[in-house]
Amino acid sequence: MPCLGSQWGPDYLKNPRDCMTSTGFGILEHDGLYPIRYLRPHQSPAIVAFSDSQWQQWPALTDFYKWCRSEGIYLNVPDWISS
Repeated sequence: MPCLGSQWGPDYLKNPRDCMTSTGFGILEHDGLYPIRYLRPHQSPAIVAFSDSQWQQWPALTDFYKWCRSEGIYLNVPDWISS
């Protein structure tokens, strides 16, 4: 999966936003934060260092979740802490 911290991320996350807005869907089943993986700087222009690659991608997905909740969309997402 491409990096959520690159321009691909906002473009990708726009699709479910547009879909849920236009259809009125009120529930999102999502696999969670699994797309956030460690990347090396040469793998994505958004990554500064391997050690911060997950942190660079975190806001893209958590902002998407915040948007869902602000729209009243129920999220069924695995708990990333307990795995």
